[in-house]
Amino acid sequence: MVRITRKGITVPIGLRLKIFSLGKKRCVPDEYDVAISDIIKGISRQETLDVKNGRKVSAARDGVSFAQYRQLCDYFIKANDIKHWAMCVLEFNMMCRVNQINDLTVQRMRFSGDCLHIKFSGSKTDIDGSSAMASFAKHLYANPFDYTICPVTALGVYLLFNKIENNYLFPGNYEDKVFNDALKSAAKALEWENFDMIGSHSLRKAACCLMGT
Repeated sequence: MVRITRKGITVPIGLRLKIFSLGKKRCVPDEYDVAISDIIKGISRQETLDVKNGRKVSAARDGVSFAQYRQLCDYFIKANDIKHWAMCVLEFNMMCRVNQINDLTVQRMRFSGDCLHIKFSGSKTDIDGSSAMASFAKHLYANPFDYTICPVTALGVYLLFNKIENNYLFPGNYEDKVFNDALKSAAKALEWENFDMIGSHSLRKAACCLMGT
């Protein structure tokens, strides 16, 4: 459902993906691409100016440090929240969006040598997985020094206590908001001052910053 709030117009990610998918199937004239692209760019520019001039508070999530990432993992383990521990570790190591974690299937995971290969079915910029990048797998390695941030350990423990339904690793209607709320609650329990600005994108930012240092 499209909602109009004080912060502006919000469109669910699922609806946005469907719109882009329709555009790829050429259900609309070619002129639509140009027109909608200009509109979206105009809205993005205006939002950037509003944030810069103080007329609007940025909705961007704060990044977390590597130490804070470890704190989140440790918190979920102690809270016996294995599902969110596994999601937290997977999103950080694969530097992906949480909706890509939700869409993971068993068929797209396999071990090769000493690492775990995971392929995505698509992304925000590649809805149907037709780009060349879709054929490359993410490589995840075990961490023998710290099990709390080890993707293989987290995934193994999760599979021990959860059934795989319809080949999905995380079955059910598992919305992004649920994971975001879990991260925010963990940050609040850990007494972080910016807990209200913590979300799934915080993990992507943390991983990217770590890779660049």
